[in-house]
Amino acid sequence: MFYIILRTIKDKKWVMFSYGLAGILLLWMYVALFPTIRAQSEQIQEIFGQNEGFGKALGIEQLDFSTLESFLTFEYFNFLWPLLIIFISISFAGTIVRDFERGTMDFVLSRPISRLKIFAGRAVTALLAIFLFNIISVFAIFPLVTLHGIDYTFSNYMYILPIGFLFGAAVVAIACFFSVMFSERGRIYLLTGGILVFMFVIDIISAFKENLNNFKYLSFFHYYDPAEAIIDSSLSVVSIGVFTAVVIVGLVAGAVVFKRRDVNASS
Repeated sequence: MFYIILRTIKDKKWVMFSYGLAGILLLWMYVALFPTIRAQSEQIQEIFGQNEGFGKALGIEQLDFSTLESFLTFEYFNFLWPLLIIFISISFAGTIVRDFERGTMDFVLSRPISRLKIFAGRAVTALLAIFLFNIISVFAIFPLVTLHGIDYTFSNYMYILPIGFLFGAAVVAIACFFSVMFSERGRIYLLTGGILVFMFVIDIISAFKENLNNFKYLSFFHYYDPAEAIIDSSLSVVSIGVFTAVVIVGLVAGAVVFKRRDVNASS
């Protein structure tokens, strides 16, 4: 299994590098913009304050650009960061289906290693990619803010790491399950992406429609709350429990399907 992990990392190293670099560059852009935004925070908050639905749709009760933590939560961690996590999760989870597309799965299974270890190796690699991206993209904040002379609270950012990892791990679990169900990466991307888009829309709609408020519990984006993590320095036990349950169920179901699947199946 260790060989599978190393091989997958080697094959996807440039993908990981690209996403890591993108995360750092985006973060650097926002950190560099923060002093200017902070100087105009009152005017900006007044403009956004005229549209209460904007903050409500993003799950932010009060827009505040006077601190780096609140600014990055709104501009970076609320949308762009989880979007990068989603792309990485699906990309690495999709390595399982690659052998089906290439017609090399027979060769892979001919090696003296069980199907469960093959599946576990690919899944662990995807989880490792999420973990490394989180570490790189969060810890890059500290040298950047030092470079620009901006005050920050170190401990606040430590809370986004576990919730960001679990969010990505849940996406990995779903994508891994679809990867062993089908033989085309297009289907994996379409189904996993479609589910996440549906969850995002449900989360937005439930914020405005009181009669649909309970539907928010069906969305990952309800449980992923960067404001709670970075601004309030707290983690929701419910969110951790939900993401953990999805990860366990998704990976176990994927492992069972992969173990029983006919490798000659075309779909």
